[in-house]
Amino acid sequence: MKSYDFLVKLLVDEFGVDAVELVPEASPAGLGLDSLSTMEMVRELEDEFGIKFSTEQVNFSTLGEAAALADELIEAKGL
Repeated sequence: MKSYDFLVKLLVDEFGVDAVELVPEASPAGLGLDSLSTMEMVRELEDEFGIKFSTEQVNFSTLGEAAALADELIEAKGL
């Protein structure tokens, strides 16, 4: 999961999340991210990998789900 590693670095560096809390099962809300911060996280993923989440895809529950969706979009682009 290349996008998961990016998410971990982003959440630690930009959002101040403790790396110990970052597991695939963690929810954005459980990590202290509000809906705006979660959308910022999605935008960073989109910018980093040149992908676009659909409205439905943004409704993920965990970091692992977000990374899996991003990886699917990356793979579909052929990156």
